[in-house]
Amino acid sequence: SLGNLIGDPDNKARLTMENWVDTVGLNYIMNAVVTPKNQIYRIVAGHYVQAHRDGVKYSREVWGIKSNQRMDIAIVSSHPADLDFWQGTKGIVNCEKVIPDGGLLIIASPSTEGVGPHPEYIDYIGTEDYQDLLNGAKQGKYNLEEVLPLAVGAAVARIRKRINIGFITSGMTREQIEKSGFLYFETIEEVIAFGLKKYGPDAKIAIVPMGACSIAFISTANATLQMSSREEMRGRVLALFAIGFLGSTPIGAPLVGVISALSSPRVAILVGALSCLIAASLLALSLRNGGRARLNNAALSVA
Repeated sequence: SLGNLIGDPDNKARLTMENWVDTVGLNYIMNAVVTPKNQIYRIVAGHYVQAHRDGVKYSREVWGIKSNQRMDIAIVSSHPADLDFWQGTKGIVNCEKVIPDGGLLIIASPSTEGVGPHPEYIDYIGTEDYQDLLNGAKQGKYNLEEVLPLAVGAAVARIRKRINIGFITSGMTREQIEKSGFLYFETIEEVIAFGLKKYGPDAKIAIVPMGACSIAFISTANATLQMSSREEMRGRVLALFAIGFLGSTPIGAPLVGVISALSSPRVAILVGALSCLIAASLLALSLRNGGRARLNNAALSVA
């Protein structure tokens, strides 16, 4: 197996295909690189190899996500490929490389149309011997319609042998997800709690895309508080968290509304951001001074 070839334009499979094109005699290509809003970012044209490599470079500028370290857990949205399970699993191949052996990759996908056009895809992913599938395809044991889902399923099955894969969806049953060899989760909160328990409270978590950060913060904070608090104090700690995080909204919302009406929404957002920054700074100073006081008291006690 060549492994995951995503992101390597000079991989063996690509170079083999380009050798075929040399035989055919293709001389010129033109492609467009678009933004997430479907706007044209660059047009590449020319020799099919050089134009392709330029397209890859520009695509990375728009779509690439750089990570300087491996993540214990990655929560990945399948958007815009979220119509069905067949489309949703693309995020697994694209994001696998950021996960170390034994790590956890979660795909969040509505999959409103269920499995998709290839019902056998689940069985291929859930196979225990993906190499046997590939060998069977090479020997002609499968018809042409089966080869495509088989090849993709074998690729995902190989990844599943290396890392743990979970799925959050409302479009498929637990039985279907578990048949594919994936872990089934109902909510992101459940994923965070599972991940912190498995990898520890210091586990590194990545969110793709950035729009899910607020959800991840709430889930992580909630799960961390539950795991870090003493059992007899857990209810009180969560109650204080709810009051501080959610209960202050009725106070801040009218103030932001008044500021927005008197000036502009930008000024209101700026005031809110500065208030958060000031509150965080005061909290940091308080915790720092509290830590020093505890150290001084401990030193006096020892003396």
